[in-house]
Amino acid sequence: MPARKKAPAKRLQKLLFKNGKFHDGVNVTVRDGDKWFGTTGDVMLVGQDEEGNEISHAHGEIIGSLYTNVGDIPDNILKLEHDKECTSTRGIWRELERVYNKAFSFYDKVTVLFFKKNDRPF
Repeated sequence: MPARKKAPAKRLQKLLFKNGKFHDGVNVTVRDGDKWFGTTGDVMLVGQDEEGNEISHAHGEIIGSLYTNVGDIPDNILKLEHDKECTSTRGIWRELERVYNKAFSFYDKVTVLFFKKNDRPF
């Protein structure tokens, strides 16, 4: 009987961050549009410098998502934001404009990702 072929290793999706600092437990990040909505499972958390160069890597797990308007993200969810500058509606709005280099309104649709950093190896 021929040996079974192993399935190729699944590549982890990269979740990019301009601020690659995370706290223990559940973190939140907000992304433009619906690309990440519904995504769960293992990801590579990638910190970048201002030029977009990858400067840090960590293993993470997306545990849930919410698709909503920027202005409708509840305060208790924003308190979980990994970036301390983004723990208010005004703060997340400013950061979205900076990161995506475009104007946002409080009615623009975003995906809120709930994730955990873990220490598992890649």
